[in-house]
Amino acid sequence: MTSHEGMTELSDAQLISKARLMYCAGRSWFARSKDDGRRVRFDSGSQQKQRKNTEAEFLRKRKRDVQEVVMKLSSGTFGSNDDVIDVESLDEPMVKEAKRLRMAVEKRKVEAHGDHYLIDGEEPTQKQIQGRLKKDLADDKKRQQTQKTIDQLFSLTSNVKPRSLIGACLSGRVVWIDAPSSTERQILLNHGVHALTTSLREAQIWVVTSNKPEKRALWHAMVLGGVVLSRNALSSQQAGSCILTYKAAIKKPLAFSVTEKFRAKNRELHMLLKSVVEDVPQSQWKFTAARQAHIILCSESEKSTLRKPGKKVYTSEDFFNRSASLTLCTEESGRF
Repeated sequence: MTSHEGMTELSDAQLISKARLMYCAGRSWFARSKDDGRRVRFDSGSQQKQRKNTEAEFLRKRKRDVQEVVMKLSSGTFGSNDDVIDVESLDEPMVKEAKRLRMAVEKRKVEAHGDHYLIDGEEPTQKQIQGRLKKDLADDKKRQQTQKTIDQLFSLTSNVKPRSLIGACLSGRVVWIDAPSSTERQILLNHGVHALTTSLREAQIWVVTSNKPEKRALWHAMVLGGVVLSRNALSSQQAGSCILTYKAAIKKPLAFSVTEKFRAKNRELHMLLKSVVEDVPQSQWKFTAARQAHIILCSESEKSTLRKPGKKVYTSEDFFNRSASLTLCTEESGRF
């Protein structure tokens, strides 16, 4: 900025100062020159409006709460019952979480005891040590059983069967298939099936959906013995089909007991078990009292209370996996 002719340097300084004031006013704040060159906001010194529910306010509140607890602990005014939890006020998820944490603490304590990390007075009781060892053995056994099932399934994927086996299996057999299409019905008749049935009990072969097999059909195959064939095996153009052959589980002696909760939650399965015990002549299964049973079928919530030495306690899912691993004939099963 240059001055016009006739204007002095003093008038130039005044012009610049006024220009600064006009610029600051246009920007909604007022700047005032100081000796040290500082600028002050126009709302300097006014009371700032505090906003709630901000992260800064949350951190300030947490800091105050922590300081209050620390002051109580340091002054010894912390009540003896301040840390006592009223169990009656806990809901079911909180009770489960408390139980899980208590078991985790006991497990870590037993492990630390084995590693000689505990000092006098911290050692677990002998009952806790024995209980933990028994639990570890049961977990190892369950892990081995699960691995065995996985190994069986992997062996099936490498066991390739010829497609001619489909016709040989279907010929002369009674077949169950859920809501077959006219094409599927004709393919089955072309393979020489004896009959199509809507009764799971009467079937010898169960045709199921590959990606979501009907579990009721698998139950009948495992209990009564027979063949499970994937639905897309009926079409030679589709890949990913398989055949599973099961031996009858009812031919092996088994005494089991069923709880009321299991019966209410698994009505269809209970009807199957009841029918094979009462109506199938070659069945070696029988219902018995819990104290005489080899296996107790129960709900998930009952497992811990019913588990006793010499007794095997299973939910429906546990019993399904056990039956599948014991009855599946891996040599006669595979994929096409």
